[in-house]
Amino acid sequence: MKKITFLLLLAIAFISCTADDKLKIDSSEIVGVWNWTSTDGGMAFNIHETPQSTGNEYQLILNSNYSYSLLENGNTISSGTFELSMRESQLFNRTSKFITFSGDIEEADNLVLNGMITRTDQETLTIANDFPDGIGSTFSKIE
Repeated sequence: MKKITFLLLLAIAFISCTADDKLKIDSSEIVGVWNWTSTDGGMAFNIHETPQSTGNEYQLILNSNYSYSLLENGNTISSGTFELSMRESQLFNRTSKFITFSGDIEEADNLVLNGMITRTDQETLTIANDFPDGIGSTFSKIE
């Protein structure tokens, strides 16, 4: 009886430990240095911003240890950590990957950083709002 009780307690302890551990989603597809190329969207698709139209260049650095830096015109304006999660998209009614930044995240005008991630190819990353008439920021990979 003692052996059965011990094995039962051991199984419960094992199950509860793995339930508490948060599984991290693989970040390898987004790790790198990304230059902001545009932000588009809004009501009636009325927002069209680029580095040329704003006079600001943004660079997003995503590291494999889930840390990030955001640079504006070569100066670091934010740094901290990011988290990837899978959840139901309100916009597409399917499970999609989302990115959320923590730390001293500094949202720049018309630059979307927290949102749904889409990839059209290996060199393009889009982070977008998950609602109709939202906006999305597109980045191109440089490293």
